[in-house]
This record gives sequence, C-alpha cells and structure tokens, in this order.
Amino acid sequence: MNVRVVDVQGHLMAQGRDLDQLVQRFRADTRASISASQQASPARENIVRWDLGDLAREWRLRQAGTDIVAYPALVDRGETAAIALCDYPGEARVQHRLGTLRLLRLGGAQQVKYLRKQLLRGNDCNLELAASGLARGALVEDLIDAAYLQVADLDQDLPYTAADFSRLERDSNALVVERATDIEGIVRNILRLLAELRPKIVAVATGKWSTTHADASAQLARLLQGPFLRDTPADWLAQYPRYLKALQQRIARVAGQYDKDQKYTSMLQALTQPLLEALAQRQHFLLLCTEAATYRWMLEEFRVSLFAQNLGTRQAVSEKRLREQWLCVTQWLDKNPH
Repeated sequence: MNVRVVDVQGHLMAQGRDLDQLVQRFRADTRASISASQQASPARENIVRWDLGDLAREWRLRQAGTDIVAYPALVDRGETAAIALCDYPGEARVQHRLGTLRLLRLGGAQQVKYLRKQLLRGNDCNLELAASGLARGALVEDLIDAAYLQVADLDQDLPYTAADFSRLERDSNALVVERATDIEGIVRNILRLLAELRPKIVAVATGKWSTTHADASAQLARLLQGPFLRDTPADWLAQYPRYLKALQQRIARVAGQYDKDQKYTSMLQALTQPLLEALAQRQHFLLLCTEAATYRWMLEEFRVSLFAQNLGTRQAVSEKRLREQWLCVTQWLDKNPH
C-alpha cells in the first residue's frame, strides 16, 4: 500500500510504502500542527494542580478533509505537569500515569519533604548504599514515586475527572508515608544483599567463569534498571530479596558446577533475547503489555528454579511454559503494531 502524507491544504509532502518511517518523519510536525490548532486544543503547559476539569479520553481535529484523533494525557515535566496529545491510547496511558504521579507529589509537598529527610538514613544504610553501588538521592525519589503509585493504584486505574483526582489525592496523602516506610523495609533488605553480592560477582570476573559473571551482571542490571521501585509491581518487588539470594547461591556454587551453569546460562539467554529485542523496539513495553510483564517475571522465577530450588518459586515455571507465554506476547505484538 502506498501512503501519501499531505499538509493542511492537502498538498503532498511525501509518500512511500514504509508507514513507520513516515510516522517517525512527520510525527513532530503533526503534533505541533495539532497543538497549534484553533479548534480548542486541550494541550497546555505549567500545570501544578488539577485545574483542568475533566480530561477527555479522545480529541478529534479535522484537517485537510480528514478526522485526526489524538489522545490527551497528563505528562510529567519535572517540576510541573502538562497536557499533551499522544498518537496512541497506550502511549497516552503511560504518560498519564506519570503526569498524575507528578500532580500527586506536588499536592503532597509536605509528605514528600518529610520522606526525603527520613528515608534511608543512618550509618549502616550509608555503608550499604556505598557497597551496593546505588545513590541515595535517586533511590529516595524512586521510593517516593513507588509509594504514591502504589497507594493510588495507578497501574490499575487512572483519574480523568476532577472528582476522581481529588479523592485520589486525599487518600494518597493520608497513606503515602506508611506505604513508603513499608517499601523502605524491602529496599533495606535489597541493599544489604547487594552489598554482600557485589564483591562476589567481581571475584567471579577475576576467575575462569566469565560467562557466569556476564550473565549475573546483566541480571542485576535489569533488576535495578531505571526507576525500578516505581515500575516494579508491589508483589514482584517483594520478591527481590529472594532473587538476590538465588544469585548468591549460584555464585557460591559455580566453581563446582560450571558446566551445568553454562548450560543454564545458554538456555536463559535464548529465552531472554526475544524480550530484549522487543524492549529495544517498544518504549514502555512492559507497562503496555501484560503478557510481556508476565514473561519477564517468569524468567526471574525460572532462574530461581535452576540455581536455587530450595528457595521455591511463586508459580510453576519451565522452559516449555516460558515458550508458551512468549507466544502470547507475539500475539499481542501482532495486534498492536504501534
């Protein structure tokens, strides 16, 4: 199919058979045109509280004889929020999640200030932070985000009306300190285990077990990537200490069973590669695709079953079950090409 791109007057700008390439080429121009439209665009900047009434799920604009559909969402601008017009519903949901989180934090300035002072303090914690390779400032901000996101249940339901947000803000500010304290307990456990684990992984690198070192380092990087406290569901975040204990057992046993370790590593890499490729192509993939998120945590459970069976798993997991789950992911990808 040949796709033609026209401007507001209907003049041809480009054409071709690669739709994705055309979308990428003209996306910024399209957003600028829509935002500048005189047809009462909801787009705006510098929002510090929910003063926008009710936010529509869709906004339609007619240009060059064609109806253009955009999806309004709150987006996070750092110290403020904004309303942006997104190309796809999934993108709008991901952005609205973060924009709502920003407004909740702005409305809970007193709670945020208190938590910044209180969380992850003390000499023991400072030593664990240094040994774990994590910075307190970024970790505290991530922890506060996670606390607000969990008490507001933003991964399940997002507010689009002033009444819903007002209720959410009131309830969140009442509960966020308690929830942050609960998450801090998990984080302290993670830091303690990381402090013990980091030098052991380094020691493996100086020996002949380079494959194990590379795989263990990659696993840790994925577990701790970006705002992992915010973007890891609460029930899976609670499993982090078990994952780190399983990795400790793997490292402790590698000298006596390196051949088996290599076999398992090869199998895990083959199972992980499709997910890594999809993540490279799709921003926020795990937030958009429930099937992929399930697959991601099944991989962690599979590692426990291979290297530390005594710790147990949350669900039955095997190479066959993982491959069956990935088929569900590919079906989702086929239905959601963008």
